[in-house]
Amino acid sequence: MRRAGGDRVLVASVGALAALWCLAVTTVAGPTDGAAVLVEVAASAILTTTAALAPAGGPRRTIGLLAAWATATALADSVWLLTSGSPAVAYAHGQYEPAASVALFLLRYPVGALALALAAAGHPDRRLGPAPLSRTLAAVQVTASAAALVVLGTPIGGFIADSRPYSLFLTFDVLLAAAAVAVALRLGATRPSRATALAVLALCGGDGAMLVALLEDSAVAAGTSYTCSLAGVTACVVVQLSTRRADVRGAALPPVPPERPASRLVVRVLTRLVLPVGVLVVSVHRLGTEDALPAVHLGLVAVALGLALLDALGQLARAETDEAAAAAAVRDELTGAWSRRGLTRQAALRPAPRAAGPPRTWALLVLDLDGFKAVNDVHGHAAGDVVLRVVVQRVADVVGDRGAVARLGGDEFVVLLHDELADVPARLVEAVSQDVELPGGTRCAVSTSVGAVEFDAAGWDGDLQDLLAVADRRMYRDKRGDPDGTGEVACAGAR
Repeated sequence: MRRAGGDRVLVASVGALAALWCLAVTTVAGPTDGAAVLVEVAASAILTTTAALAPAGGPRRTIGLLAAWATATALADSVWLLTSGSPAVAYAHGQYEPAASVALFLLRYPVGALALALAAAGHPDRRLGPAPLSRTLAAVQVTASAAALVVLGTPIGGFIADSRPYSLFLTFDVLLAAAAVAVALRLGATRPSRATALAVLALCGGDGAMLVALLEDSAVAAGTSYTCSLAGVTACVVVQLSTRRADVRGAALPPVPPERPASRLVVRVLTRLVLPVGVLVVSVHRLGTEDALPAVHLGLVAVALGLALLDALGQLARAETDEAAAAAAVRDELTGAWSRRGLTRQAALRPAPRAAGPPRTWALLVLDLDGFKAVNDVHGHAAGDVVLRVVVQRVADVVGDRGAVARLGGDEFVVLLHDELADVPARLVEAVSQDVELPGGTRCAVSTSVGAVEFDAAGWDGDLQDLLAVADRRMYRDKRGDPDGTGEVACAGAR
């Protein structure tokens, strides 16, 4: 029943917008006159009503922002038309917007930017956050740099540097259109996201066509403007209202990252590096000539280079974050010992066995603390953390540079010894059993049970699982005071 209601809203909205387009192309005689304002007011009313009836979440937000764009446009043109007292307003007649109209026109661009930011979240019901914005920044940086090069090197640059209000509008149109293209082409963008981006792109294109209509006093350009804008908005409304919510279970699954060929990586590096450099070179060259850069061009250059700098800083911050995350993944945060992943990596980085002489014998030891629970119960978990850090340091002192120390979790530790066992287990027991001084001068003591297994490193494939199983069983025998049975072999080469 709810779905049928949504379909009726969709049909009614599309029908109303189509009728509005017919009105626009048949009755609008000039760029800005009473009929044009009537079309804009009707568009605002239709989109506002559609947003109120749309499903909560992404569709309602997106259509509401499109309605806000149409409302700001209708108000700006209404103020302009009422202030001028003319039945038709055009730049060709030397008429320019009053300050209130300029302010209302400028208000549309933050609305469009917000719509793109929401679309960049990648899902119609996902909240806006730093992650999707960060992913979109690179694409926006590339398209903004391309837009700046177009403005600097083509006749379009002269068109938007006229020191009149439309110069400011066209500047924002170019930047917002560049951002819309970036969102639409972003890898992994959803269908509603692309529809929103294309709607914003159509609104910017329609705004540019309207400026041509104002300059040339052209009804054809005005009709093109309304056609472009209404087509993009209508397509977006259709997609937003016809897209069903994804299954929650399916949405919870992470997407499979697509394969990226080397050519794609080369293109990304070139565009993100060459385009900003090109903007810088062209703008510096222009500054050194008599054809100085207008303020609008300087603003575009500043935006393009600023985005490039911001993107570079973002890449640096992400690299540092990734490095910290990678370090945290292989190191235990509390004690500084290797994690299970780090121990596996250390096993994979083992030196090659010697070509001559007897097989190189290594050992794996599992240690489990005895009496550690009592420390936590009596002195608190902060004291237990101190004990764990001290134990790791003492084990590391015994092992030295002959192996790696890892904490698997809780009070269980593993030593991968690049040497024979010899007296290492006894030395570990002695070192761990010494008293530990806690903050405040209190002293406590723990002991350890050790299970060890030696193996032939020359024939070892680096797999720790079987070795850990053998050493773990022997550690529990030691804990029970029954160290016999060390001849059991559960993996190749272990003894």
